[in-house]
Amino acid sequence: MNGSTYPDYTDYHQVVPASALERVLFLEADRMASLNVTETNLRTQREVVKEEIRLNVDNRPYGGFPWTVLPSVLYERWANAHNGYGDFGDLDKATAAECAEFFATHYMPGNAVLTLCGDIDPQHAIEAATKQFEAVPSQPVPAPVPLSEPWRPGPLLGTVRDLFAPRPATALGFRLPNPGTNLDAYLAHMVLATLLTGSEHATLKQGLAAMSVDVSSGCGLFGPLQARDPDTFIIVATHPPQVSSQQIAQSTDEASP
Repeated sequence: MNGSTYPDYTDYHQVVPASALERVLFLEADRMASLNVTETNLRTQREVVKEEIRLNVDNRPYGGFPWTVLPSVLYERWANAHNGYGDFGDLDKATAAECAEFFATHYMPGNAVLTLCGDIDPQHAIEAATKQFEAVPSQPVPAPVPLSEPWRPGPLLGTVRDLFAPRPATALGFRLPNPGTNLDAYLAHMVLATLLTGSEHATLKQGLAAMSVDVSSGCGLFGPLQARDPDTFIIVATHPPQVSSQQIAQSTDEASP
């Protein structure tokens, strides 16, 4: 069992033999119906998360950059702006009762998507999933968290100190069009990322090569179409100390079609 948390959803995934399909469906349905949250297992998982933060963010060069810091510069709503990992102070404040209430509110069949793949019979898989999950009590699906916010005038600037980074890094973030209402404009930004940094001959790559700058770009802090509006078109560059963030921004403007 493993899991990943994204801005708008958490996924849990596991790989098992096809013969274990019914057993794993039973376990997942049982977890959804009757997860037991206690101070003891919360304390254990809290320490697991803290260690993950130490390994992946605090003690690693460019750890989590830019998604742990850029949203707080660009956005105002807490749901859009906060560090998704959470800081240690917030983790320590969480109680078992709060976690149990969150689980009871959001972890239900109507708020979940089940995906099965592999060497399995589709009809049998559907019947097995129905058998296990239809016993989980249904309840109203919670309303989505409000995420909308006005477009903010720029430029908006922020600085973070990374003692482990061998070179400075600059992240440029641009608010993306809402793919729910303007998918064509969003897809155009995906094409733009390819034009800017999709190959060694891409315009921004070539424009920064003489300055020994390594640069990438893309739609979404976690990849394209992974979050509801607002989301971010990002350009991330690591560069020598003598190259400034202003030069990176200027080169980006010059390279953009």
